Order: sequence, then C-alpha cells, then structure tokens
Amino acid sequence: MVSLDDMREQLSFKNKRDYRLETALSFLDRWGVIRFPHRRLDKLEFLRDLEEGDLAAELWKKRKLSLHKKLMSIVQWFRSEECRKVGIYTYFGWPDSKPCGFATAARRTPDEKAFRQRAAHISRPASDLG
Repeated sequence: MVSLDDMREQLSFKNKRDYRLETALSFLDRWGVIRFPHRRLDKLEFLRDLEEGDLAAELWKKRKLSLHKKLMSIVQWFRSEECRKVGIYTYFGWPDSKPCGFATAARRTPDEKAFRQRAAHISRPASDLG
C-alpha cells in the first residue's frame, strides 16, 4: 500500500513538513473530484474529471487578493503603535479595553515614537504609498 509519506518522498522536495500533497488532495476532495476518506490513499476514489470552472482564474485572483489583504493587516498590526492587547480585544469585539502599559509602544518616549514614525514612512515600500 502506498502512503502519503511514500508519495511525498517521490516528489521533488526534501522537507518532511511540506504538506502540499495533502493540501492538493484536500482541495480535490472538497471540490468533489476525489473521495479521500480518513486521508487514506488505499481508499482514494476518483469521482469525476476536473472541469474548467474548478480552476477559474477569477476565483484564484480573488483568493490571492483576500490572502494578501490578511497579510497586510497583520503587517499593519505589527507596525502599529497601539497596545497589542487593545488591538486583539478590538478585533474580537471588545473595543473598550484599556492599554496594558507593558507593551513596548507604551513605554516609548515621545522622541522615540516620532523617530519610529519617520523611519516607518521612509522604509515603507512604494506599493504601500499608493
């Protein structure tokens, strides 16, 4: 019986923690192209061929844009001078939380804050500037 590990070894990558094979099989299972019960290859069934709509470029563009927006929001959160606790609480719907005072941003002097703001603006990629 061929296992996922056996298939992964036959692919051209070296990292044992590379789960692209499992991800691809999960997508095909979700789309109804294969049946992959309990992640067992010996039970793998092909149900239908891939169709043009399964690989629509517009869907992939929307997915890429959505992931890019999520990544940018994380980058902005890290660049923010806001207390991390307040940011997390606000994200989860508790907007009235108070800064903890332990965050690095809360302990910065006004001069340090001004310097960081200027440095962040200078080091920001041109794509962020609009």
